Amino acid sequence: MKVLHSINTLGENQGGPSASTYNLTKSLRELGVDVTLLCYTPKHNEKPIAEDSFIVSLDSPFESRFGVSYSPNQYLKKNITNFDIVHAQGLWQYMPNISTKYALNNSVPYIISTRGMLYENVLKGSIVKNLALSIYQKSLLNKASVVHATCKQEYIFNRKAGVRSPIAIIPNSVEFDINDVVENTKKNQIGFIGRLHPIKNIDLLIKAWNSLGVKTESWELVLIGGGDEDYVNYLKSLAHENSNKNIIFKGFAHGADKQSIMNSFKATVLVSKSENFGMSVVESLALKIPVIASNTTPWDDLEIYNCGWWIDNSISSIANTLDKVFSTSIQELKQMGENGRSLIEKKYSTQAVTKQMVQVYNWILNNEVKPDFVYLD
Repeated sequence: MKVLHSINTLGENQGGPSASTYNLTKSLRELGVDVTLLCYTPKHNEKPIAEDSFIVSLDSPFESRFGVSYSPNQYLKKNITNFDIVHAQGLWQYMPNISTKYALNNSVPYIISTRGMLYENVLKGSIVKNLALSIYQKSLLNKASVVHATCKQEYIFNRKAGVRSPIAIIPNSVEFDINDVVENTKKNQIGFIGRLHPIKNIDLLIKAWNSLGVKTESWELVLIGGGDEDYVNYLKSLAHENSNKNIIFKGFAHGADKQSIMNSFKATVLVSKSENFGMSVVESLALKIPVIASNTTPWDDLEIYNCGWWIDNSISSIANTLDKVFSTSIQELKQMGENGRSLIEKKYSTQAVTKQMVQVYNWILNNEVKPDFVYLD
């Protein structure tokens, strides 16, 4: 089986989509699937998260917002019929869309992973995205063999946006060596991992932290990730409003470097305005770190499995939950971490998720029995 995955970029500052796409393609290859990953070379000196031989990295586009470029056309025109299936990661941008168009025009079945891009708050107020949806994106979605969502919430929003194709609900996976968790008890730290972007509500997190005053004196808030320089500077100005010295901006970290920093975390926080998945949650739980997540993310499992807190997305709620973490015993935090690790091994391991994706490919190509996580209505 030969599969082409396409994504706009594997840039280190692109957060969960880059990491989860790379993890999936790497794991598929380990299962014997012949995968090629097509993307653009990151721009502005941004490094890619990986440079494996199966990654085809094309020249960066001349139009940055939508990624319009001639290089994907040249590659696809020459190679599209060599693939049994195309799997596009994301909407709107040129790379995933042109790969699905070439697949459609050459009778190659394709899958689209929507990556949370059809959530109501993403479409609300965006004239460009709504126009794109009506002009071409919905048609491509409804001609797909399968549309991939990472959770039931995303499935619901996809249907509301008019997607009629079968939808497979398969979570993202974690690619950590979860048999090698190294605990560091020397520091009391709360962490954030991800893009420093307004949708992540990091300003609310910093304001909540500042509101706790002296209660944070023996703790540090550590932010791992990069973003737009102006927005990062705004966050740094918020961090220093109350002369706080315990909010630390680490910048981007990947792989072993990121895990080394995370080993000091007593909990991590994800309070995005919306999130179709949240790779930082999976990564944290795999390392036995409890998580605080807002109920605008699909992580009610945190309460179901007693491995974190699923809370309202407000400054007061975030502050109250941080205060709970400060007063929770080390023993209880450790037990919550063990619970989280068990959850990951049960539902989100790379092996489990990859096998589900292979089931979908086989259903499309070989007319095998429909997986029970694929929904036709």
